[in-house]
Amino acid sequence: MKKNSSFAFCPICLNKHEILQVEVQQEDVFQHQKITYHAQYDYCEIHEVQWANEKQLKNNSIRLKDAYRKSIGLLTSEEIKAIREKYKISQEALAVVLGWGKKTITRYETVSIQDKVHDDVLRKIDIDPLWFFDFVLRSKAEIDQKHMNKYLLSLKKYQREANLKFSEKSLYLEYYDIDINDQVGNIRLDPDRLTFVINYLATKVPDLSKNKAIKLLLFADFLHFCTYDQGITGLAYHFNQNTILPKGHEEIFHLERIHIKEIMENDYSKYVIEPDSGVKFDLLDITEINVLDSVIAKSQKSDIEELIAKIRVRTGPSKDKSVDLLSYRIACDLELNTR
Repeated sequence: MKKNSSFAFCPICLNKHEILQVEVQQEDVFQHQKITYHAQYDYCEIHEVQWANEKQLKNNSIRLKDAYRKSIGLLTSEEIKAIREKYKISQEALAVVLGWGKKTITRYETVSIQDKVHDDVLRKIDIDPLWFFDFVLRSKAEIDQKHMNKYLLSLKKYQREANLKFSEKSLYLEYYDIDINDQVGNIRLDPDRLTFVINYLATKVPDLSKNKAIKLLLFADFLHFCTYDQGITGLAYHFNQNTILPKGHEEIFHLERIHIKEIMENDYSKYVIEPDSGVKFDLLDITEINVLDSVIAKSQKSDIEELIAKIRVRTGPSKDKSVDLLSYRIACDLELNTR
């Protein structure tokens, strides 16, 4: 028996004195099963009588049901609450996102026991944030932008903390709030097309490093935009520690059909992109192929480094360039051409 105490009014003695708060092992019948759990009560030592106040009655009911849940392999109310809090989402909002009644999660955390189907859904979103992300996107019409931003931020943070492998959906997290404009080359980011472009570059450039691939993507996007008023990939670029990187650059190389291999060079590890032989380039048109070939040829010179230097000068001084996405139109003033 666990004990705490407080000085309070005793309904047995009808007087104020020290009241014990005790926790005792108790057995009750619930759903035709004998369930053992720990219940909480107030206790008067003078009359050796225990009773439950209103709060304890509610807590004891939850404890009984949680013990029952455990006995049949369901999540407890606290486990459901922990899943919800991990994504920083309210009871009602989670129910809406999952397509359930607005009070469903509230009931599961207090008075009701979930069915097996709902339990399976909750377990799945607990271990798979990208699956939960699908639910969030599907219900975005019912969620205001402020809360949408909060849920997506918590998803991205959880993915990184859990060291999960990024995918197309996690790349979408970086781009969902960017309008189609000249900061993404007037096209929507398509992870499949991006995968094709990177694999095409890897087939043409031996031992293509991630760093060089990023520079080739930048040059190809800007060059195609200046000629056809449209980029190739839909990536958004910004300065990062004196170089230019695409937004979500880490996620790009975790896309499903982009393969990174380690090779040893002078006792040092080098990571290069290995072409996926199963990728066909039917999502790329002839103008895009021509631009990619031109960029690959130019990469043998210093054209790419010169482009980055010119863009750095053109953007001018800034306290924090890393927060500013570059307009593709900057490159159009730099006399880029496909020759």
